[in-house]
Amino acid sequence: MVTLICLCISILGALNWMLIGIFSFNLVTAIVGAGVGARIVYIIVGLSALWLLGVIIWRRGKLAPL
Repeated sequence: MVTLICLCISILGALNWMLIGIFSFNLVTAIVGAGVGARIVYIIVGLSALWLLGVIIWRRGKLAPL
């Protein structure tokens, strides 16, 4: 269950970066504002990505089943 949540958070983080790259619009700062809230969101996204990286390494590249 944690892996699925981390996957969703990482996908949302990637979509935010797509919005920044295409439209120069940061959804995170639009929702929580620029400051500590945004930093916390970015830390959560980064930790989610690290969790997924650990899962991939631990399962030797096998993602299914989550």
